[in-house]
Amino acid sequence: AVKGLPDMDSTFFSLNIKHAHTATAELGKVVSSFSHKKNGMDKFAPGTMLNLSGIAYGTIHDIYSIGQITSGIGNLGYEARLADRDSAQGRSLDASLWAERLDTGIVGKTDFNTRISSATSPSGELNALIDSLRISRLEINGYQCRNILLMGEMQDRKANVRLVSNDEAFPTMFQSIIDLDSSGKKIERVKLYIDVPYADLKAMNIIKKGSKSSLGITAGADLLFSNNSILGSVLMDNISYANENGQYHIDSLYIRSVIMEDRNVVTVNSPVFYADYSGTDSPARIIERLKLAAQ
Repeated sequence: AVKGLPDMDSTFFSLNIKHAHTATAELGKVVSSFSHKKNGMDKFAPGTMLNLSGIAYGTIHDIYSIGQITSGIGNLGYEARLADRDSAQGRSLDASLWAERLDTGIVGKTDFNTRISSATSPSGELNALIDSLRISRLEINGYQCRNILLMGEMQDRKANVRLVSNDEAFPTMFQSIIDLDSSGKKIERVKLYIDVPYADLKAMNIIKKGSKSSLGITAGADLLFSNNSILGSVLMDNISYANENGQYHIDSLYIRSVIMEDRNVVTVNSPVFYADYSGTDSPARIIERLKLAAQ
């Protein structure tokens, strides 16, 4: 139902979507035609058919919708409102999302619910808030992690993401702070912190041999990005590993890295060993060479 044409600004419409059927690649083309930008929807779950049902009503300046998307990779429900705030403040989005047995191929089946709010200024600057994304189930390697809470916000070109896991096999606390440049598109600085007092690698099917395998670690990182270079350091502490043969401790491990356009410099320092690398090849080659040497 449509009322108010031809005055589009004041036209009110009400839409009842009983059944809409499409594929991820086709949906990507539709989104690109509106955004005038390429997206990766054709690579996300290729060949998957999507079915949408729900309602939408309002004007082009204030629209509300609620519905459900079902597919072969799980079900996703939503409730959202997209509205103009005023000419000086841009647009705002308030949405609730929930998923059942969602399997994107990155991890296993996932159940979650969350509420998201965001606002875009006329200049394109984005402020956003993820209000308590609660993951009731997250399947990894056949193990189902439960009771995971994710919170995040982005304001004044600074993103802050926090994660707390109360899973009995993977109790974890993680936080990252990301600073963007004045354009809001490039990363200037990343600060990370993670504390894993105990991770049951055997229960999570990461280590399958033996009767026991657990790991604990605390790590922090501070990285600066400038002129195609990365300058920063990583400090890993309280590293411990245990299996049926006993428990092993590795003292603090300090890693300094400078990644420039034509050269990589990596320094690793600990009470056990010291290593220094400089070259035009990837530092990951070191691990491959060490494996060959060990063999």
